[in-house]
Amino acid sequence: MIRFCKSCFFILSFCVLLLLVPRRAAALSIDLPSINQTAKAILNVSGNASISNDGLDLTKDTYYAAAMGDNCGQAVYKEPLHLYDNASGEVISFTTHFSFLIYSPDRYADGITFFLAPVGTSNFTNGSAIGLPLKQHSFVAVEFDTFPNYEWDSPNFSYSHPTHVGINVHNMSSVKFSKWDTNISNENVRYEAYISYGSGSRIFGVNYSNFVNGSTFFSSIQYLIDLRDYLPERVIFGFTGATGLHFEKNTIMSWQFNSTTLRVDEKGKKNKRKKNKASVLLQAADARLADDFGQQEMERLMIVGLWCAHPDYSLGLQLGKRLMCSILKLHFLFSLQSCLNRRIWLPHFRSPSTLTPVPPRAAKASRRVILTTQAPHTSARHQQPLL
Repeated sequence: MIRFCKSCFFILSFCVLLLLVPRRAAALSIDLPSINQTAKAILNVSGNASISNDGLDLTKDTYYAAAMGDNCGQAVYKEPLHLYDNASGEVISFTTHFSFLIYSPDRYADGITFFLAPVGTSNFTNGSAIGLPLKQHSFVAVEFDTFPNYEWDSPNFSYSHPTHVGINVHNMSSVKFSKWDTNISNENVRYEAYISYGSGSRIFGVNYSNFVNGSTFFSSIQYLIDLRDYLPERVIFGFTGATGLHFEKNTIMSWQFNSTTLRVDEKGKKNKRKKNKASVLLQAADARLADDFGQQEMERLMIVGLWCAHPDYSLGLQLGKRLMCSILKLHFLFSLQSCLNRRIWLPHFRSPSTLTPVPPRAAKASRRVILTTQAPHTSARHQQPLL
């Protein structure tokens, strides 16, 4: 029986303390300086995408294979990204960098994207939609488009200069775009992209490399957007690629991704439920105390009470005193040492086998025992001395 009581005591104490500690979602870091077979451990591929020692091929890598039918592929990180916490409103910041090859000896289409979409997204499309889930209309992406589709692309891009970079939100008509100077017929050219999102600025930015006459230079576009308005808390993220009637090789050569930590307001989420661990535990408190103490104060008093009820009387009293001092220090700004030097009378409870029968009137009076704290700002009715 004593062993069972001790176990229950520690479990209850731990649960209450855990409720008071905010949780943070860990930052994410991906580092694939040279994509090879080992990337299969962290990347999930679908469609025509495949991973080899030469990189991540988003589409079929030969003209004849691509000509056999639909040619699109996706590669996403194995775990969803916790983009923001709805309860606290906090959003992560992230940066990603990748290098890639787009090559074709002849006419080419359609390009690649880096995208974020809801978990469970399917119906990825080929051809002009560059592998994005166009039918579901729920994604944010950066497109590296190699073919002008006049259904949604700007008339500024023509067959004479089709390549462009754009930021797409829920559809293929880019909210921001700029021309992209490339040499698709050169198999040795590697392009680079840096994409970032700031939780404070809400700026979604893209820096990308151009290649002209043997020289590389960078251009940039950016768009002000609150991702919470367009995406759920958790998203999949990665790459898509597609070709249509024209062929091109679409290969991701390297990839880095880094995000910040995210404060998760578990208490806020639990408050949305009618019943949770905290409320059930607080139901054990005397309802008549509700007018004297708030919920947070009651949680603190319950913690002290649990420690004082420890089966080992001497241990419970010592731990209870120290815990009470810690709470007073946090709540009333008392110094811990001065608090420990004072005499703090804490209630303690004996097991039923050691209790002495109490006359009815005395028992009735004993029910009015209330644990209070004394602080400089307390009202007169709360000034029953503890110290």
